[in-house]
Amino acid sequence: MSTESTAGRPQQRETSFIETSVGLLTEQLIYKLREEGCSEDAVKLSTSELEALMAHVDGIDADDFERLFDSFEQIRDEELEKYSHYRTLDEIKGRFETMEDDITTATEVIQK
Repeated sequence: MSTESTAGRPQQRETSFIETSVGLLTEQLIYKLREEGCSEDAVKLSTSELEALMAHVDGIDADDFERLFDSFEQIRDEELEKYSHYRTLDEIKGRFETMEDDITTATEVIQK
């Protein structure tokens, strides 16, 4: 996907896997990180974390990830061919699982 742009904004919309209000938020985050000269690895890490957080907000559980990401057949097939695994699923699900304990703990504190 081309990310060359005029005025620093992507010409094409970045793919967002959790299609809620996070789509625009993800695009804004990508724009700001690139504007600050962050590496593409840092951009990818940040967007994966944002999408994982939004999955929690949307009530998606770990079991739903496989079904959700399998609906993105073209991306899945391209990544399986290129990386020998579904990289995007692995990255976002990994972040989702890592933050799950923190979110649960924060929720328990708020409810008390």
